[in-house]
Amino acid sequence: MDLKLMAELGFILVSLVCIIILYAGIIRASGKMDKAKRKKVKSRFLIGIFLWISFLAIVSISGFIGDFNKIPPPFIIVIIPPLIVLVILLRSSIMKELLANISQKSIVYLQTFRIAVEILLWILFLDEIIPIQMTFEGRNFDILAGISAPLMVIFCISGNKMKRSALMIWNILGLLLLGNIVAIAIMSTPSVLRVFMNDPANTIVTQWPVVLLPGILVPLAYYLHFFSISKLKAANTK
Repeated sequence: MDLKLMAELGFILVSLVCIIILYAGIIRASGKMDKAKRKKVKSRFLIGIFLWISFLAIVSISGFIGDFNKIPPPFIIVIIPPLIVLVILLRSSIMKELLANISQKSIVYLQTFRIAVEILLWILFLDEIIPIQMTFEGRNFDILAGISAPLMVIFCISGNKMKRSALMIWNILGLLLLGNIVAIAIMSTPSVLRVFMNDPANTIVTQWPVVLLPGILVPLAYYLHFFSISKLKAANTK
């Protein structure tokens, strides 16, 4: 198996596992809701994720988002919708109810998926598909968020006692690490935003199935941080 195919299958597998874990968490968290609301939550998640992945497949396989000459780049349609959905979710009463029934431990633990993501990016670098600055050998330190997640569970979450300030700082640093690699990835594309001129340029993120990285996995990482912060704020108001 060549390295590119290995990485592509890896992104599919990691995305699938994360989606299954999320759905299982939704089922557990919605257990105390009435039957109609529980059914609505589960169906909205499944329909939403199916439509979004279908959309990602269409715009990537068709090559629509791979045109870096347009301003703004069509790739923006992969980045903006998850941000809008996040704002809606954070304001949603149903989401607040779900978060109340999901443990902080589960939210933080799931961030370990970022270790697998960084390994897959490294594999793409070894196959000379992405530039070195997008890996942990270069300027991408996002793997630290994944490695530190279990440590935060062990040292900052213990029963009902939580070292909230340390966990809050960790979430903020995790967002900064994520923002760093997102910025680097954008500045490595062959667009007007390109800053890193070393080859190869970053184009693989617009192709199926690696588009699952910016379309599913990156949003999942910052969603989890914001959900964790939301729970911390809710705990502080009690």
